[in-house]
Amino acid sequence: MRKIFFIILSFYCLIFYTREVYSACSYYQANLWINKLKTNKTKIITNVIMHRCANIYKLNEGVKNDDFSIRYWECISNDGCGKNIKKGYSAISINQGNWLPGIIKSFNYKNDHTGQIFCVKQDNSTIEYCWEKGEFIH
Repeated sequence: MRKIFFIILSFYCLIFYTREVYSACSYYQANLWINKLKTNKTKIITNVIMHRCANIYKLNEGVKNDDFSIRYWECISNDGCGKNIKKGYSAISINQGNWLPGIIKSFNYKNDHTGQIFCVKQDNSTIEYCWEKGEFIH
């Protein structure tokens, strides 16, 4: 479902925004949990804001509050992601730190648009970050 959405969004942007690249973004209430994979310990952070953005080159998703932020982006095009960055490359930034290679560990996109769960992990890390999409803000 997610890939179909981004394919449709990419074609829409390609047709109507050929001169400049615009991103479509939406914001939601969310809950975040941090899983330490080696110890199976989980920390839950409530009342965070989730964003989801996409354009014809990249998708970007993340969560933040006043104390914590995590951002994920993925190149979905062969062009426009930067020099030497190929389609399918993804990276994660924690607390506005450096972008490090990472992966989507799992996702569960339900049809009702709330309760969707997205989990990411930086390469070589033993910590997984998951968030659940709540009510639409704007």
